[in-house]
Amino acid sequence: MTINTQFLAEYSSILKADGSNRGPRAIIIRFDLVMHEFQGKHGVVPFADYIRQTYVDAVNVKPNWGYKQLIKLLTEILRGY
Repeated sequence: MTINTQFLAEYSSILKADGSNRGPRAIIIRFDLVMHEFQGKHGVVPFADYIRQTYVDAVNVKPNWGYKQLIKLLTEILRGY
């Protein structure tokens, strides 16, 4: 399992557990917290800054996201890295 796949699995489980998405700002804050915690446990995620910026740009396009849409979006972004 690649580090990107591990990150996606961890982020997905947190999104599913939380269930409520309170807009782009809350989504981005949650993403940053999970990324920081994940990198502390597993090491550096390659291209983390680019992945984050791509995710932020995509999330800011739409004000309300469901967790399944967010997981699909992040999956597509991680395919490129």
